[in-house]
Amino acid sequence: MRVVFDTNTVISGIFWGGHPRRILEMARSGTISICTSQALLDELLDVLNRPKFVVRITTIVNLTVEELVADYAALAEIIDVPTVERVVPDDPDDDQVIACAVEAEASYIVSGDKDLLNLSSYRNISILKAVQFVVLLSPDE
Repeated sequence: MRVVFDTNTVISGIFWGGHPRRILEMARSGTISICTSQALLDELLDVLNRPKFVVRITTIVNLTVEELVADYAALAEIIDVPTVERVVPDDPDDDQVIACAVEAEASYIVSGDKDLLNLSSYRNISILKAVQFVVLLSPDE
């Protein structure tokens, strides 16, 4: 099962645990396959370089931002995204998530972003919150 994570889901999984961390663990165990693009990795790098995250990364995770992004990239399949359509009316950055999922032929996008979640699906790709995705894969949760 191919899944694209929005940047907010990756960051939540790294720092705060809960359902986003559980999904990252599913990827590490091979239960799901994460797909990402260079644009999404660049966004992750940009966000993690914000001062509030740099301190947490260097003290808690004990890695550099670049090492953390490289670790995530190694967990994922990097998808080439040649074109990005305008899909998300209120946030063009979210179009990168949609474009990656379309190119990857992903089944799901996992996000906490209201603009993406308001779409609920795009071209048969379901857009879910982390908790919804975990419940889908582990109904006993």
